[in-house]
Amino acid sequence: VRYSSWAGKEGGKKKYHGQFEIVDVKWDETVGGDTLDMLLVDRFVKEFEEKHSADLSKTPRSVGKMRKNVRKTKEILSANKEAPFSVESLHDDIDLRSTIDRAAFTDIAKDVFERMTQPLRDVVAGLERFNVTLADIEAIEVIGGSTRVPGVKDAIMDALGGRKFDVHL
Repeated sequence: VRYSSWAGKEGGKKKYHGQFEIVDVKWDETVGGDTLDMLLVDRFVKEFEEKHSADLSKTPRSVGKMRKNVRKTKEILSANKEAPFSVESLHDDIDLRSTIDRAAFTDIAKDVFERMTQPLRDVVAGLERFNVTLADIEAIEVIGGSTRVPGVKDAIMDALGGRKFDVHL
């Protein structure tokens, strides 16, 4: 967006009004936090199936339980290098207890991080259409729950050529 202001009169006094103009919009609706969650679900499903010779694809309830718990694991991984994963009575009264480290998660999510930042890369590449460079932009604000994931942060910073960004909204 491009911010600007204009002066007007209100009650006989000069008053400034802020405004913004949306100059470009890009997104990829096929990736987001749920995509990262499903990567973790797939990893833990595979681990469970290898240990217990079970097919969880036929039990949607088990996958639903896992989806609920991987969000918590993903949040823990955002602040810690390793996170536990646990689901009580996942399938046939068998519990699943496991762990994952941030490096393993980052490895399985590399492609998703790239896809998540492709719209940003497209916007940055198209700035010349507006006679603007990345250096001309005062602030970059990134929103969304997945912006807490270190791999997403790194991919965004890479897409911005190493420039810092804000996540305050």
